[in-house]
Amino acid sequence: MKTYSITDTGILREMNQDYFFASDEPVGHLPNLYIVGDGMGGHKAGNYAARYTTQRIVSFLSRSSGGDPVTILNEAITTTHRRMNTEAAEDEAKKGKGTTPVAAT
Repeated sequence: MKTYSITDTGILREMNQDYFFASDEPVGHLPNLYIVGDGMGGHKAGNYAARYTTQRIVSFLSRSSGGDPVTILNEAITTTHRRMNTEAAEDEAKKGKGTTPVAAT
């Protein structure tokens, strides 16, 4: 399988708050990995949240020791969510930031 990835600002927004990662090669113990972080349009730092979340999930999965893909993806998302909330609590400019991550392997 060969993949191609692209995001688009769409009709309503001036800034694209999406961020993606796509790898046809293994990431940690996963055979491949595709993630889209959909920044919440109109919310503070949605573009930052999408990038941060996607990069942290990839980093976590790259270091994972293996296991069920659903379990390790859940752990990666949960850990990233906690870290992002901590960071937002410490930085007023990032309060209220959000993203919706979607991942496939």
